[in-house]
Amino acid sequence: MKEKILDKSDILDNLDNKNFLFKTKKYIIISSITLLSLLVTIILFFNRSIIMNFSSNSINKLINKENDINYSFVVEYITESEDETIELINPNFEGIISNLIIDGEQKEACTSYNFKSKGIHKIYFTLNLEGVTSFEQMFYRNKYLTSISFSPSFNMENITNVERWLQFCDNLLSLDLSHLNFGKIRSLRHAFSL
Repeated sequence: MKEKILDKSDILDNLDNKNFLFKTKKYIIISSITLLSLLVTIILFFNRSIIMNFSSNSINKLINKENDINYSFVVEYITESEDETIELINPNFEGIISNLIIDGEQKEACTSYNFKSKGIHKIYFTLNLEGVTSFEQMFYRNKYLTSISFSPSFNMENITNVERWLQFCDNLLSLDLSHLNFGKIRSLRHAFSL
């Protein structure tokens, strides 16, 4: 009788061990799939035809050294035809544009502009960020945006949300974030998912 009890105990121990091993294998498989998904996402992000440039040198190509104190950021847009109106920035941000220079000419604050010629256009933005806490969808789905660099004076200390900031900017080739402080950002969801 005693042997039978021991046998049942051994069987229960074996079942517990098998359950433990099954659960362990399950967690390992789930963790592996999650890690693999993350790696694939990273590889796809960095191996796209879009070359993201995070080096501090790229800002010098766009912003003149003597003027970088005066501008928040500078962007380049590309138009594919003449007499084309494009959205420069999400219309929700029109109220914070304090200075705008398009192709070397001072313009009134606007969020869309009619470009008479096709090609690459350089735009300098100066923003008044007093009371601004969100950059959500600032350039969302902007198919004309090819390059963006932020001035060393660009102050993001009150910005907490950059959700979908540059999402679906499919033609973005150069992005310089070297001067930005993301210390107070609470939400980066899809900020850079191109």
